[in-house]
Amino acid sequence: MLWFNNETFFQMMRLSWIVDGRGGGLVLGRSHDDGNIFMIQELADGGFHIAGHLEGGEYILNADAYASAKERLDQINGFIGETDHIFSVCITPKSRVLNTHSEPNDKMLWIDMLGQFIINKRATAKHFQEIEE
Repeated sequence: MLWFNNETFFQMMRLSWIVDGRGGGLVLGRSHDDGNIFMIQELADGGFHIAGHLEGGEYILNADAYASAKERLDQINGFIGETDHIFSVCITPKSRVLNTHSEPNDKMLWIDMLGQFIINKRATAKHFQEIEE
């Protein structure tokens, strides 16, 4: 498990190497096949670690948002059928977009201490408008 101390983490934030995803939103970035997007999570001791990875096109929700509609979000996330490419979703001015694209290296995503619920990219593409509500 890769671990960062507080100073290193906030230096990475100042350099714009990390996107704050704790509020949730549509994630733009690499697919799993192209190298993933790493998630960073704060630990109880104040340090930070790589908690896992996700891919562009997925939608993340914070723990509170997930708890408020758990049953329906689980149903949505169960969708694994074919659908149009993720960029066919209709992004509105109210949409929260978490763009991790960058050069020469993509950015990492900061997630909530309580964890985040990740909706797979096919389910996100099919149910984006409902998820946004």
